[in-house]
Amino acid sequence: MATKKHVQRRQKVGIAGAPTDKGWDMFKMYFHYDVDVKDALEVTKNFIKKNWSKDDSKAILANPKYEFTQSHIAAICYWQLLENEFPDRYKNPMEYLTKKFNELIQPGKDILANAVKEAKIKETKFVITPAMRMKAHVLNTVMEDLYLVEDQWLKGGKPLKINLYKQMQVHDIKRFEEIESWISEYLIDYKEVLAKDEYMLESYAHLTRKEVQERVKILEGFEADLELFRASKKATRKFTIKKVKGADKQVEKLKFQKQNSEYKLTSLNPLKVPTSMHIYLFNTKNKELTILHSDGPDGMTVSGSTIKGFNAESSVKLALRKPNDLIPIILKKSVKQIDTEVEKLKTKHKKVNGRVNENMVILQCK
Repeated sequence: MATKKHVQRRQKVGIAGAPTDKGWDMFKMYFHYDVDVKDALEVTKNFIKKNWSKDDSKAILANPKYEFTQSHIAAICYWQLLENEFPDRYKNPMEYLTKKFNELIQPGKDILANAVKEAKIKETKFVITPAMRMKAHVLNTVMEDLYLVEDQWLKGGKPLKINLYKQMQVHDIKRFEEIESWISEYLIDYKEVLAKDEYMLESYAHLTRKEVQERVKILEGFEADLELFRASKKATRKFTIKKVKGADKQVEKLKFQKQNSEYKLTSLNPLKVPTSMHIYLFNTKNKELTILHSDGPDGMTVSGSTIKGFNAESSVKLALRKPNDLIPIILKKSVKQIDTEVEKLKTKHKKVNGRVNENMVILQCK
């Protein structure tokens, strides 16, 4: 039987690449040099929210960021979440953090109280919104040029030529409602004149048919310029890439069985699940083994109590008649060796949905 081919892992970076198996010193140094400040701050924030009450967490986090953005603080928080032990010479790191964060509660409450007072003062002030600013910008730039065209028409003079596309480009126009409305208002009227609408013919009796045709041509040119510029804006629009949540945030709602006495099993720390390329779960209630293989080089993610990003074709679920024969292999052997043993089983393979429940033990993550 042909050997299964799995997606190769992309090199981990950021928090996901932290060396958890090389000791505390290497781990702390990695956080200092290789973890982005924003990511480190997110770890600390999540740790505070998990271990302090909602009101106290809010107060602690109201303090200036320099109070808790140091890399060693984030490293301590994450090392603790991984349930790893600190070296003996590193005395009482959790006591240090607890004392530090507790001391920030009262100053934080004072900051929040002052913020409420300032907010009440601001409520009485008139606020100019971004939409109002954009509208004012359009009216003071491009619309002024269009009003000059309108004035020239009313005076019966020679049509004024303007390059609407260039004007919108020069002034970096981001709002089009006023321009669109002005063009549409005149264009509808003039087209009805050309269609020989009695009411419109009477209203524009002072214009010859040729003059109306010239104005329609100018307005249609403006309309084309507007659509071209709108399309160019869409083409250059910045796209925001959705930020992947930290492992601690991903697994906070993950349901799983921590220990099972019948099979003498203990789940791995759930923080190892996000970014894993291969995950092995055992349901102790119905004796089903779930094997998930990543669909991409960045590994799998967790949303709520569901693992996502697995390959639906290569991932399987199967019942184990003798769980104690295969589980030790999963705990100790390589992915290739596990695949070989699984292929030997004659049990029917089922499709997986990625759901994890309170009866499932996290056997292995690779």
